Amino acid sequence: MQPRLLSIIALMGFWLPASTAEDPARLTFDSDIKPLMTALCYDCHGEKKAKGGIDLQKFADKRAIQRGALQWQEVQRAVSEREMPPDSAKRQPTEAERERLSSWIAHALDTLDPADFPKDPGHVVLHRLTRVEYNNTIRDLLGVDNKPADTFPEDAGGGGGFDNNADTLFVPPVMVEKMLTSLGDVLGLAKPETLFTHKPVDDKPKSQRAAAKAILSDFTQKAFRRPVKDPEVERFAKVYDAAVKKTINHEDAVKLSLKTVLVSPSFLYRIEGQRPDAKPYEISQHEMAVRLSYFLWATMPDAELFKLADEGKLHEPAVIEAQVTRMLKDPKAKSLGSIFVPQWLKTEELRRGRKAPDSGKYPAYNDRMRDAMCDEPEVFFNELVAKNRSILDLIDSDYLYVNEDLAKIYDISGVRGNEFREVKRPDDKRGGVLTMAGVLTVTSHPHRTSPVLRGVWVLEQIFNSHPPPPPPNVPALDDKKEGDKKDLTLRQRLEKHREDPTCATCHARIDPLGFALQHYDLMGGWRARDEFGSPIDANGALINGEKFSGVGELRKVLMTRKAEFARGVTSRLLSFALGRGLEFYDRPTVNELMKGLDQNGYKIQPLIVGIAKSFPFRYKRNQPVSSPQEVSQ
Repeated sequence: MQPRLLSIIALMGFWLPASTAEDPARLTFDSDIKPLMTALCYDCHGEKKAKGGIDLQKFADKRAIQRGALQWQEVQRAVSEREMPPDSAKRQPTEAERERLSSWIAHALDTLDPADFPKDPGHVVLHRLTRVEYNNTIRDLLGVDNKPADTFPEDAGGGGGFDNNADTLFVPPVMVEKMLTSLGDVLGLAKPETLFTHKPVDDKPKSQRAAAKAILSDFTQKAFRRPVKDPEVERFAKVYDAAVKKTINHEDAVKLSLKTVLVSPSFLYRIEGQRPDAKPYEISQHEMAVRLSYFLWATMPDAELFKLADEGKLHEPAVIEAQVTRMLKDPKAKSLGSIFVPQWLKTEELRRGRKAPDSGKYPAYNDRMRDAMCDEPEVFFNELVAKNRSILDLIDSDYLYVNEDLAKIYDISGVRGNEFREVKRPDDKRGGVLTMAGVLTVTSHPHRTSPVLRGVWVLEQIFNSHPPPPPPNVPALDDKKEGDKKDLTLRQRLEKHREDPTCATCHARIDPLGFALQHYDLMGGWRARDEFGSPIDANGALINGEKFSGVGELRKVLMTRKAEFARGVTSRLLSFALGRGLEFYDRPTVNELMKGLDQNGYKIQPLIVGIAKSFPFRYKRNQPVSSPQEVSQ
C-alpha cells in the first residue's frame, strides 16, 4: 500500500538535537552518506542480504535515491524515528551521524529533478457533500436550518483523518431514502418568497410555465454552484409539466421540480469539469469559488464569490487573498474550527459519545460539561484565526478560553456563565491544547488516565507521527486494584512492560510524553496523586536524553521543535482543504507553505491564504498518475 505523506513527512527531529552543525546541501553521497550507509545499513539491506526485500545498496547515487523516493521516505522516517538501525544492530550511529543521514535524505527528497517528478496537483474523485456541508448548503440555499442530514449515516474519516475525504464519501441506499424523506420537510419549511422568486403574470398555463422555468433557472444555478444551460433547466421543467398534467397545482408542481434538482448529483456532489488535457490544468472560476467556500465555510459560495467568478477574477492571487481575508471575518468561518479541530484533536469522540468517563466514578461529567470540553479547542482555534495569532499558541499560550464549568476544573476564579471568555493563564499548568480538558479526557480510559494513550496522542496529533500498532499477543497492562498497596505503580508497570524488546522501542518514545501529563486527572483537573493514591512522577526523558519534568518543561522542549509541529499542522490543514489524503507529490507544497509560515511569524491567516493560492488547490488532473517506482540498478 502506498504510504500517505501524513504518515511519512514527519521528520521527528524533536528526538534529535534542535539544530544541526552540517548543511545537508554541502554533503555528497559518495563522501558523506555512502560510508555511513555501508557501516549502518548494507549488512541487512544490501546486495548480499536484503532483509524484508529491501536492498538499499542498489541506489548508487543521489539521482537514483530521488527516483526511488517512496522507499527513501520510509528510510528517512525509520532513521529519524530510531526504528533503524534496530537496537540489536552491532553498530549504532552517533547523534551527529543519525542527523546527518536523516537530514541529507530529507534534503535529497526536497530537491527532486522536475524531469522525474513534474508538478502534480493530485486527483480527487467526485466529492459528495458531507453531512455538515449538506446542512449548511440547504440553510444558505433555502433559508432552512433544520439540519436534515443529521438523519443520514455518519461520514467516515478518510486520508488525513477528516470526513470530507472524497474517497470515503459514498452514497449508501439508506442515505438516499433519508434524503428523499427530508426534502419534503425542507421545501415545506422554506419561505414562499425564497422558492417562488418569479410570479406568473396571470393564471394561464403558458404564463405559469414561464414563471416555473425562471424559478428553476435561478435555483439550479445556485444549487449546482455554477452556470447552467437551458437544456439542463428544461429537463427539470419537464418534471413541472408532468406534475401539471396530473392536475397538481402550480406551486406544488414547482416544489416537486425543485425537489428533483436537490436529488441531482450536481447538487449532492461538488462536480468539477474535465478537460482532455493530459497535464494538470487550472480549475474553472466557479470551481475555485466552490473550493474556497467549502474549505472555509463548509457551504456554497455567496453572492460575492459568484460575482467574481462570473467576472473571471478568481484566478488572480491578489483577489484570492482578499477573498480569504474577507471570508475569515464572516461568522460562517467558525465552521473551520468546529469541523477541522474536533477531527484533528479527536475530541469528536466525546461529542459523539464514543468515549466518556465512567459515570459512577465521575458524576461531574454530564452533557453540559461534555459540550464545554468539546467547545474549548474549537473556540480557541476560531479566535486564533480571527485574531491572526501564531499557530505555536496551540502548543504554548499565555491565555485560555473558558466558561464557568471549565474554570472550576482549571481552578480559575471569577468566571461565570456558559459563555467562553479569554483569560490569562495563572501558571504553566495550562496553555495550548495539551492541557485542555477535552483532550485529557479523550486520551484516558473510562476509569483512569493513560500515559500511553496520551503519549500516542501527542505523537500523532501534535507531531503527525504514527507509531505502529502493538505487536500481536502482547498482553495489555492489567489495571491495578484500588487499595492494593503492594502492587507496582502504573509507571513502574509501564517500565516493566518496556523490558519486553518488542515493546521497548515504541514505548520509549510514547511513555515519557504521557508521563508529563499525568498530573492531570481524567477530566483535566490538577492532582498530586493518581487514581490509586500513588504520587505523580511527571519526569521524563526523550530518546536523545533530553530531560523534562511536567508539562511546563515539556512544552519548552516541544517549542524548540516548532518546525516539526508546524509541518504537522500544515499537512493536516492542507489535507482538509483538498479533501484528500496527502501524497508524496504534495511534499513541495508543504515545504513552500512552511517557508511562508516562517516568513510570517507562524501566523495562521497567511498559512490559510497560502493553501488557497497553492498549486494543488487551484489545479487538477484528470486521472491518477503512476506512483514513483523503485529503480533497479
